[in-house]
Amino acid sequence: TVKVRLIKVLLPDGKTEILITSLLDARKYPLHLFGDLYFKRWGIETEYGMQKNYMQLELLSGYKVNTILQDFHASIFISNLQHILSIPAQTKSEKKHKDRIYSYQINRNIAIGNLKQHLINLFKRKDTGALIRKIEKLFAKYIEPVRPDRSFLRIVKGRRTKGKYQTWTNYKRAI
Repeated sequence: TVKVRLIKVLLPDGKTEILITSLLDARKYPLHLFGDLYFKRWGIETEYGMQKNYMQLELLSGYKVNTILQDFHASIFISNLQHILSIPAQTKSEKKHKDRIYSYQINRNIAIGNLKQHLINLFKRKDTGALIRKIEKLFAKYIEPVRPDRSFLRIVKGRRTKGKYQTWTNYKRAI
């Protein structure tokens, strides 16, 4: 058995969420801490969604542990490289679009696709500066608005038979 603590959190729309935690000590972890923590999880969840959907983390090229680890680490590497290369492009985009209503950010999905097209050349070339600038320009070309305080009514449709994410089948056929 596992001991857990159930906590009710009132959402801004008046609905109640029930959270489950393993932080059992009510004096050390009072109720008022959990409302703020609940909303801070969003960044982490969107990163998981990005890894599973954009980076296709579940699409593996083999079955052995080393192959799976290699695929996993390659995916994390590409994600980190995309983020690092997006920083200068994001700065340029912010300067260029400072007079617009919304702020803009790099479209991560398109940026990852563009990075994957040029990844091999980044390692083959001795002088990568020009290629990195080209990639940064591509990143800055595809932007999307950041709309603050967006919220949508959650419409719960019947029970799902599968999870939230589309699980990709392995393209290597089992024998």
